[in-house]
Amino acid sequence: GYRTDFASVPRIAVWLIPRFGRWTAAAILHDYLITDALPAGLLTPVDVDGLFRRILREEGVPPVKRYLMWAGVRWGALVNPRRRAGWARTAPQVLAITAAGLPLAPVMAAVALGLAAYGLAEALATRGEHTGTLST
Repeated sequence: GYRTDFASVPRIAVWLIPRFGRWTAAAILHDYLITDALPAGLLTPVDVDGLFRRILREEGVPPVKRYLMWAGVRWGALVNPRRRAGWARTAPQVLAITAAGLPLAPVMAAVALGLAAYGLAEALATRGEHTGTLST
């Protein structure tokens, strides 16, 4: 009965890290720890994200992808007041990993432009109407 969104990957990064893969178990556990263990005070936000990274390793996620995913959840923690505690302690690692990932920025920009163009084409083709829904 537990509900999860699996890996919460920004749309422009799904080409690199799909929502499902070797990391699915780690993503589900991370969601659970954030919604249940963190509010109960059983773990800190840094611990939750550290467990996520450890499980990624145990599931065989390659190091570069694993650390990019960990940096992503730490950036998510920065913008979430419930998860922000301890962020400064991990900031040097997060910033270093983010800087190492900067060569991916042109690809991300190209994907973002493609998504925007596709969205515009869909809006023009459908005149803004929602399609694909059934009504009875």
